[in-house]
Amino acid sequence: MTEYVPGKCNIGARERNNRYIIGASGLIAAALAVGVTVYYDLPSYVAIFSYIPFFLGFEGVFQALTGFCVHYAQEGVYEKDGELEEVESEEDHEKDFRKAMRIHAASLIAAGVSTAIVYLALI
Repeated sequence: MTEYVPGKCNIGARERNNRYIIGASGLIAAALAVGVTVYYDLPSYVAIFSYIPFFLGFEGVFQALTGFCVHYAQEGVYEKDGELEEVESEEDHEKDFRKAMRIHAASLIAAGVSTAIVYLALI
């Protein structure tokens, strides 16, 4: 990781790769859930349960793309050279928290839209 910038970056390359793996796993799980629903001709409302893996998938991908971990932001820490350091400034912690909430909101919305599209396609 280069340098900590509040509200911009709080994880390094290794953690970004972990978030990509988590994100891809969530999106694959969502696709599998939808596939099972279609393959077994389950009622269309069952596809609503794909919301959770969609959310986890989008959250992971958004964290990887931004280099920003929402959990670290909420805990008031950041990664530096593979170690966790405490965010010392309350103002910096607040910036991190706001960024985390934006990522959460984007993930909630993306998962909701994806789930709605799947559901509407199945009814």
